[in-house]
Amino acid sequence: MKEFSFDLIVKERLHEYVAFLKDFDERSNKIVLQNPNFFSHRLHWDEHPFCYSLRDLTNLETLEGIEFALRSCLVFSYSNEHWGMIESYWNSGPEIFDKKSNVDLARKDLFQIYLKKGCTLKDSLKLADSVGIKLSKRIYKRFKVRKYTIMELTRILDEHYKKLGFYKVKYACKNAARYLAMTFPELVDPNSPVTGGPGHFLGLSYIFNDKNIKTPVDSFYARLETGGLIPENDSRVTTWINYMGILNGITIDIFDRQHWLNNEDKVCFFYKLQQFKNKERKVRNKKNMNAILPEWFSLKPGENIYSNLYKKQTKLFKS
Repeated sequence: MKEFSFDLIVKERLHEYVAFLKDFDERSNKIVLQNPNFFSHRLHWDEHPFCYSLRDLTNLETLEGIEFALRSCLVFSYSNEHWGMIESYWNSGPEIFDKKSNVDLARKDLFQIYLKKGCTLKDSLKLADSVGIKLSKRIYKRFKVRKYTIMELTRILDEHYKKLGFYKVKYACKNAARYLAMTFPELVDPNSPVTGGPGHFLGLSYIFNDKNIKTPVDSFYARLETGGLIPENDSRVTTWINYMGILNGITIDIFDRQHWLNNEDKVCFFYKLQQFKNKERKVRNKKNMNAILPEWFSLKPGENIYSNLYKKQTKLFKS
């Protein structure tokens, strides 16, 4: 790895980032505590109600199980991680899409999904469900041979969508791949490198005081044969990998697992914190937390009331 010599500003910001992570789950930071809609993950991202629930609802040993898991991850991602939507989907199946208004189908406060002209929100969720069915056999055939990497699965999903005329949904595909990795690490490797969105790179730019990394680097694609990464033509890729290596190193005793994925996520959160401090974001007094997290889940570890009762109440629909 390239040797870096950091000035005092970068050293202070690295220290600030580590301190932010150490206190993150306790919600002792007032800004983090008051804005659960913006800081809606735990320190370890895989401690998420979607991951807990999908693991309980799915038998990964069967084709039907992998199909259900992939469909769920795609629908959850294309709903912008709307909890009420995914719960209704699990209870009622894809028929629920026609029965809900747009506000109950997807959140608007997480990331932007650029659908092709003429595709409605309902159409996009129906398509996500059908893509999960279409590609599940391919995933299942490889399941016992080798894990997918996150970006490898992203490529498979993205290329399928491109054949259908969708050219700007890579992030939504990547988000589905991330959740599948966090939920089933035996299927998709959660320790494989993954690129972030705009907030991630803005966070890196702030931490390392590097304006050159302020906009996203071209996403990695993966070789389908080996899962190895192929960087697109962006000279900043090496710098980005080095920065992530540094963060993975200084957080080795903070994260118990999945350092790359958790740093990718928390760098974005750290940048949101700076935005609040600089008055670039405002506290939302009205928060529809039911669209973000279920009532049984707490962002503080150890406070869950999740149990098998939830599993019994949630009907695994049959398509």
